[in-house]
Parts: sequence; C-alpha cells; structure tokens
Amino acid sequence: MIHIGIDPGVGGAIARIHHGRVKVYKVPTVIRKIAGRKKKTVKDYDIKACVELIKKLSYTHRHDKGITEVKVWIEGVHPFLGSKVSNFNLGRGKGIWEGIVKALGLDYELVGMLKWKNEFLGSERAKDGRRKKESVQIARELYPKLKKLKTKKEHDMAEAVLICEYGRRQTR
Repeated sequence: MIHIGIDPGVGGAIARIHHGRVKVYKVPTVIRKIAGRKKKTVKDYDIKACVELIKKLSYTHRHDKGITEVKVWIEGVHPFLGSKVSNFNLGRGKGIWEGIVKALGLDYELVGMLKWKNEFLGSERAKDGRRKKESVQIARELYPKLKKLKTKKEHDMAEAVLICEYGRRQTR
C-alpha cells in the first residue's frame, strides 16, 4: 500500500511511504503579484504542480498481482483564535488538497493535529506548538535514511512524514 501524508499549508509538505521507504517534498508554490496591497507579492499554491506531484506519488508500476492501493492522510486543520486571514488560508489549503485528492479518485482521510501528534509526542507535549524541533528528531529516528530533515526549518516536511506514518499505522 502507498501512504501519502499532507501538511496542507502553503509552507507545508507531502510525504509518501511505500515498502518502508519515505520521500518528502515541499508544497509546490508560485509567487503571485497582488495589486492594491502593502505586500505586493504572496506565495500561493501551484495547483497544477500539486496535482502532478500527487499523481507521481500515488503511481506505482502495475504488477501481475494488480494495482497497489493508495491512501492519503490530510491534516484536518481547524480555526484558531486570532487572525481571520490565517484561518481562511488554513481552510483554503485543506480544501485545495481535498479537491485534488478526490478529483484523482484517491481514498483519503482527515486526521486532526492532536491525533497524530499524540501518537509521537504524547498528549501533553502535543498541545505545545513549540515542538517543531521534536517533530524533526522523531521523523529522523523513524527514517534515518531521509537526509532532507536536518534542522527545525524542515519541520513542515517532518510533520508530513509523521502524518503519513500515523496513517500507515492506522491501516496495519
């Protein structure tokens, strides 16, 4: 079975686990010019590239035994207290990924942040948003051959790996 985990933010990542091997990619983005705003450019999803990446990650060579199943796990983000804009962007990102995955005919499930974090960090520590460094450490321990995870800056890729690993464990 192919497992795909998605940290759906514009700065997020996508991970794939298949036969014990993991691959992880940053969310494909483009820079868009915005007229009439202080910030003249914004980073946004490159939706066409996102579709192509999911196609690539969900594809496997056909064997005599049939086609490998694919299951996608998307972090089920929810509104936080604070900025309406950031809440809108969180929901928009989740919706974009749900649309892509559904349009490609893939099976998916939403997994809450606390659910997958409890699995790896424990319930008390999962609530603390400052645990990005720990996510990187845990992902590196689980998959030591994954060279992309070196610092706290790669926490989005580490979280995609952990979302994917959480999903893999749910389907054993």
